[in-house]
Amino acid sequence: MSRRAFTLIEVMIVIAILGIVTEGILPGVMQIQRLAFSQNQELQRQTITLEAFQAFKRAFDAAWRIDWVQDDLFLLRGTETMRVILTRKGGGVRFERAAGGVTLDFHDAIRLSGFRSIDAKTVQCSVEMSGAVFPMYWRCGQ
Repeated sequence: MSRRAFTLIEVMIVIAILGIVTEGILPGVMQIQRLAFSQNQELQRQTITLEAFQAFKRAFDAAWRIDWVQDDLFLLRGTETMRVILTRKGGGVRFERAAGGVTLDFHDAIRLSGFRSIDAKTVQCSVEMSGAVFPMYWRCGQ
């Protein structure tokens, strides 16, 4: 019984066919990969934004009034005093209490402008997110 092996021509033809098929599939695969990466980045931006807004809500819910220090720093007065400080030119915020503090870095997902006093219980700032700028208001108490 004799075994037949592939000839060099047959192997070259198979390699050429695989190259042509791969060339046709590769752009589609790369586009899917780019789309998945951009969707992952958008999900991360949305998560950072949600966490930041929840932190602001908790801080303002626990406060009774606001004392102004400057555009990027104010005090929330409640059962304890909390300092709220804009960091990284609005790219982050730091919440400080007597027991310690926490800094939120927005990783360019959002950017806050300087805070502005509306009254003794309300703060306004501009929020830039995904190229859009809109006003955001925070009020002390629930």
